Amino acid sequence: ALEAYQNTINCEGANAENCCYMGAAYEKMGKIDEAFKYFKKSAKLDEEYDDAWFGLGMCMLKKEKFFEAIHYFKKALNLNKDNPNYWVGLADAEFNLGNLQASS
Repeated sequence: ALEAYQNTINCEGANAENCCYMGAAYEKMGKIDEAFKYFKKSAKLDEEYDDAWFGLGMCMLKKEKFFEAIHYFKKALNLNKDNPNYWVGLADAEFNLGNLQASS
Protein backbone atom coordinates (compact mmCIF):
# COMPACT_ATOMS: atom_id res chain seq x y z
CA ALA A 1 0.00 0.00 0.00
CA LEU A 2 2.82 2.38 0.84
CA GLU A 3 4.31 2.00 -2.62
CA ALA A 4 0.97 2.67 -4.28
CA TYR A 5 0.35 5.79 -2.18
CA GLN A 6 3.89 7.02 -2.83
CA ASN A 7 3.43 6.50 -6.56
CA THR A 8 0.21 8.51 -6.40
CA ILE A 9 1.97 11.32 -4.56
CA ASN A 10 4.81 11.24 -7.10
CA CYS A 11 2.44 11.34 -10.08
CA GLU A 12 -0.35 13.60 -8.81
CA GLY A 13 1.41 15.55 -6.10
CA ALA A 14 0.72 15.53 -2.41
CA ASN A 15 -2.76 16.36 -1.18
CA ALA A 16 -4.48 15.99 2.18
CA GLU A 17 -6.13 12.72 1.24
CA ASN A 18 -3.13 10.80 -0.10
CA CYS A 19 -0.89 12.04 2.72
CA CYS A 20 -3.49 10.89 5.23
CA TYR A 21 -3.59 7.47 3.57
CA MET A 22 0.21 7.26 3.83
CA GLY A 23 -0.06 8.16 7.51
CA ALA A 24 -2.67 5.48 8.08
CA ALA A 25 -0.53 2.86 6.34
CA TYR A 26 2.49 3.74 8.50
CA GLU A 27 0.30 3.72 11.61
CA LYS A 28 -0.93 0.20 10.82
CA MET A 29 2.71 -0.89 10.48
CA GLY A 30 3.48 0.53 13.92
CA LYS A 31 5.73 3.27 12.49
CA ILE A 32 4.12 6.01 14.54
CA ASP A 33 6.72 8.74 13.96
CA GLU A 34 6.48 8.30 10.20
CA ALA A 35 2.67 8.19 10.42
CA PHE A 36 2.64 11.41 12.45
CA LYS A 37 4.74 13.12 9.78
CA TYR A 38 2.24 12.29 7.04
CA PHE A 39 -0.82 13.12 9.12
CA LYS A 40 0.79 16.47 9.97
CA LYS A 41 1.47 17.14 6.29
CA SER A 42 -2.13 16.23 5.48
CA ALA A 43 -3.46 18.67 8.09
CA LYS A 44 -1.13 21.38 6.81
CA LEU A 45 -2.35 20.88 3.24
CA ASP A 46 -5.99 21.09 4.33
CA GLU A 47 -6.82 22.29 7.84
CA GLU A 48 -10.44 21.18 7.30
CA TYR A 49 -9.51 17.53 6.67
CA ASP A 50 -10.78 15.96 9.89
CA ASP A 51 -9.27 12.52 9.25
CA ALA A 52 -5.78 14.06 9.43
CA TRP A 53 -6.47 15.52 12.88
CA PHE A 54 -7.88 12.19 14.02
CA GLY A 55 -4.76 10.41 12.74
CA LEU A 56 -2.57 12.84 14.69
CA GLY A 57 -4.65 12.10 17.79
CA MET A 58 -4.26 8.36 17.32
CA CYS A 59 -0.49 8.74 16.98
CA MET A 60 -0.33 10.68 20.23
CA LEU A 61 -2.59 8.14 21.93
CA LYS A 62 -0.27 5.32 20.88
CA LYS A 63 2.71 7.30 22.20
CA GLU A 64 0.79 7.81 25.47
CA LYS A 65 0.82 11.57 24.99
CA PHE A 66 -2.75 11.94 26.11
CA PHE A 67 -2.94 15.75 26.43
CA GLU A 68 -1.73 16.12 22.86
CA ALA A 69 -4.14 13.39 21.72
CA ILE A 70 -7.07 15.27 23.26
CA HIS A 71 -6.04 18.43 21.41
CA TYR A 72 -6.05 16.64 18.05
CA PHE A 73 -9.27 14.71 18.70
CA LYS A 74 -11.03 17.96 19.59
CA LYS A 75 -9.83 19.52 16.33
CA ALA A 76 -11.28 16.56 14.42
CA LEU A 77 -14.55 16.80 16.34
CA ASN A 78 -14.84 20.53 15.65
CA LEU A 79 -14.84 19.65 11.97
CA ASN A 80 -17.05 16.56 12.16
CA LYS A 81 -19.06 15.79 15.28
CA ASP A 82 -20.78 12.81 13.62
CA ASN A 83 -17.83 10.42 13.45
CA PRO A 84 -18.06 8.02 16.40
CA ASN A 85 -14.36 7.09 16.11
CA TYR A 86 -13.41 10.64 17.04
CA TRP A 87 -15.53 10.46 20.19
CA VAL A 88 -14.05 7.08 21.14
CA GLY A 89 -10.51 8.40 20.65
CA LEU A 90 -11.25 11.43 22.82
CA ALA A 91 -12.84 9.26 25.52
CA ASP A 92 -9.85 6.90 25.47
CA ALA A 93 -7.40 9.77 25.94
CA GLU A 94 -9.50 11.32 28.71
CA PHE A 95 -9.78 7.94 30.45
CA ASN A 96 -6.02 7.42 30.32
CA LEU A 97 -5.56 10.78 32.03
CA GLY A 98 -7.95 9.71 34.78
CA ASN A 99 -10.71 12.04 33.64
CA LEU A 100 -13.39 9.42 34.13
CA GLN A 101 -16.32 11.82 33.95
CA ALA A 102 -15.09 13.36 30.69
CA SER A 103 -14.50 9.91 29.21
CA SER A 104 -18.07 8.70 29.63
